[in-house]
Amino acid sequence: AVLDDVLLAFVAAFAGFLDQIVKANLRQNFRSSLQNLVAVTAVSIDGDAHAQLQRPQDQTSPAFLKINETLTRVYRAGQGYEPPYTMRMDADGSIRFIVDATDDPVPLGDIYADPGPVLLANLQTISGPLVEDDFYTDEWGTWRSGYAPFYRSDGTLEGIVGVDIAADTIMAQEQQLLWVSLTI
Repeated sequence: AVLDDVLLAFVAAFAGFLDQIVKANLRQNFRSSLQNLVAVTAVSIDGDAHAQLQRPQDQTSPAFLKINETLTRVYRAGQGYEPPYTMRMDADGSIRFIVDATDDPVPLGDIYADPGPVLLANLQTISGPLVEDDFYTDEWGTWRSGYAPFYRSDGTLEGIVGVDIAADTIMAQEQQLLWVSLTI
């Protein structure tokens, strides 16, 4: 009976240890994948066309439709990620949505009131892809998000592309791996 208890405690400790390692690796894989996805998406955006998008009426312009089509193609190619969106910072430091490839898009020019902490901290100096360190919550849900800058042809920063993955998606995969660990 004592040996059974010791064996059971060992198996439980091993399963917990394995679960922590798997979770850490899974989160790092999501981070790397998200970072790569926003980097590739950013270079596919025409910064000069994006610069033309200034007013809500521009949502029917050829430039808007072209960028929206690019973002939609990226979304369809990915798995588990939400549709990409672009943002631009105003002179007053406000972040505004420009192109949102979701089914229920945020209108061009709407202010993003709840940006993630990594985006907020790096908004003025972003020079490469970034990923939120952990989950954060905004008015649309709880996410892990990645961002990358994109530029006009003269090298001027034009905007930032963002891609989100729902916390539920990551946690569901973690839970699935936990069950596998416990089964083993």
